[in-house]
Amino acid sequence: MINVNLTSRQKQILWLLNARQTVYSGKELSSAMGISDRTLRTDITQINRQLESYGIKIEAVHSKGYLLSVQNPKNLLELFATMENYQTKEDRILSLILRLLAKVGWQNLGELEDEIHVSHATMEKDIKSIRHRYSQQYPYLKIERKGNQIRIEDDEKKKRSILIRTYVENWDYDSKEGIILLKDDFKSGQLAKIQELLNEQLTQTDTYLDDYAFVYLTMTVVVMYLRNRNGFTIEDMSEPVESVVPAPASFLQAQLGAARITEPTGEIDASMQILLQEMERIWEIQFSKSEYRYLSEIKQQLVFLCEKNTQRDFIFLSRTDETSRAIVDELREALNAQYGIDFSEDDMLYVGLTRHVQGIRTGMMTPPRPNRVLGEELRKKYPFLGEMVHFMRRFLEERCEMSLGSQEENYLLPPMILAESALYQKRRGSGIPTAVISHFNDSTTMCLMNQLKQHYGAILDLYGPFTLHERNLIDQKNASLIVSTVRADALYQAFRVPVLKVSPLLDASDQIGIDLYLYSLKNRYLYQAPLLPMAEYFPNSLCYRLTNKNNILPLLAEIKERLEKETGYPCPSKINMESDYFCVLTNGFLFYYQINNRLAQSVVSLVDLGKETSCRYARNIRTVMYMQMPQSMRPTLGWFYYIAMELAQYPEELKAVFSGKSLEDLTINISRNITENFR
Repeated sequence: MINVNLTSRQKQILWLLNARQTVYSGKELSSAMGISDRTLRTDITQINRQLESYGIKIEAVHSKGYLLSVQNPKNLLELFATMENYQTKEDRILSLILRLLAKVGWQNLGELEDEIHVSHATMEKDIKSIRHRYSQQYPYLKIERKGNQIRIEDDEKKKRSILIRTYVENWDYDSKEGIILLKDDFKSGQLAKIQELLNEQLTQTDTYLDDYAFVYLTMTVVVMYLRNRNGFTIEDMSEPVESVVPAPASFLQAQLGAARITEPTGEIDASMQILLQEMERIWEIQFSKSEYRYLSEIKQQLVFLCEKNTQRDFIFLSRTDETSRAIVDELREALNAQYGIDFSEDDMLYVGLTRHVQGIRTGMMTPPRPNRVLGEELRKKYPFLGEMVHFMRRFLEERCEMSLGSQEENYLLPPMILAESALYQKRRGSGIPTAVISHFNDSTTMCLMNQLKQHYGAILDLYGPFTLHERNLIDQKNASLIVSTVRADALYQAFRVPVLKVSPLLDASDQIGIDLYLYSLKNRYLYQAPLLPMAEYFPNSLCYRLTNKNNILPLLAEIKERLEKETGYPCPSKINMESDYFCVLTNGFLFYYQINNRLAQSVVSLVDLGKETSCRYARNIRTVMYMQMPQSMRPTLGWFYYIAMELAQYPEELKAVFSGKSLEDLTINISRNITENFR
């Protein structure tokens, strides 16, 4: 038994490092945790002091960051399965809800406060959080208070839903055991047997479940076994208590409206029947017919959510209701109106969103959601889509009248990445016409051609190689890009398209140049570009360095005030990092914008803070890009996100701006000479 006393923050550090599976830079890790580098180092020292004897250590990799080293993964799983502490709100809420689920009837709050070691005021706040998390959202578990007594609705299905979700969220896909349920005296051998039986039945019936759905179904069986063994069965539910926080009307209406299509059949699934009968034989336990139907319903829902058919007709022929389809149609129209991007012809996105929305409205389990670490990494790589899924989440919360939380954004981001990529490829066509000019001999030149094909495949449609003197042949190809081994001023003047110099080896710096071009070109294919020169949006007077090293919040207020003095049109909205959407990109680059309809066009301020500055909402910020734009220019927002991403990714370009260079002349604007109509 591992006996340590780590804080929740220290456990979270372990979770993040375990999820990354590779080196995590110190700045990234401290930023993800919302702590300083010094505090991070202190926590890591304390973690290593307590866990090194168990074969768990956070190693410092010189000039790279931190790496979690685990000699025996079982020890790490046991650590998370058995360790109890109540130092943070998350720890307390989890412990409190598990205690409430474990008993039937009234429980004394004073006794719960003593068990969790919190004050009465803290307990009241935690109960409020539980109401928000489990009463106002699925599974809508009702809570009742009477003086110093509290009890939860004796609805076994809702209780199991919370327990299953808890176990699934703590599943470790990288270990053989997956999760260790030591507190429930559940052995890993039993878990392995259940998985074996499940997999056997799914294989025999040719049923597809993705990894998340398989884990969810596994934990459904595990929780069913544990609850039945302790006397809690589906049949034994008592009458529900009166709710003081009723489920949203829209949820009830959604259930009624979709009942004809989504109502479970009530039939017992043959494969689940065989599974439970085998469990009864092995472990000498008896399950009622209600349990058989319960498990069959869960499997039915999971199979629906994992359906691979992405044809538009599938949505109309399958178990989806008209209201869910209408919500998705409205959402796509709203995205087009807000951001100027039309996804109406993407069948895969339409099918996926419709199934997901129906899952939200009817209380069905949603498909797997990326963990928080992956979500944050994807937002850095796709900041504009991060903004878009934030808008989508708010839209769905309003239309479905329920809180979905940031995890909903983590779920929506990957399908939106795929949708944007598909739209880009459709507009771009089969490949970007690229002429290759080389002054080397044939074998060396062919080596370059092969390198280009290997790295860029169908993205670049290669022509050539050509010699320097074959200008007429090159013109006939209508190339959008020239890749040349020769850096000749005449080439830049001769062609109206970008010319990139590369070596036959196509080294990293060469690839950066081509990648910059592709980023810039993608921006022009997908996003509406502002009509004026870049200098009109990034005036030199608003690209400056600040010597005042305050907290980020007063710095943003100062930057906002200076921009408004420049424009003469104050923005009515105050800086509010708690509610406003902003993104933190690589190299400590913060992009923050506000809508100001008093302006005729967007105005951007680029500010170098000199050194890292932090606040509770963002840490280790070195550069701020603050923008005000009128609502009418919102469709150009993707273009400004692209500029922010490139400035963050290429700090040398950013330095040039603060040295007086116009953004119009930066390398990141490499496709500026292309005049074709990309839209």
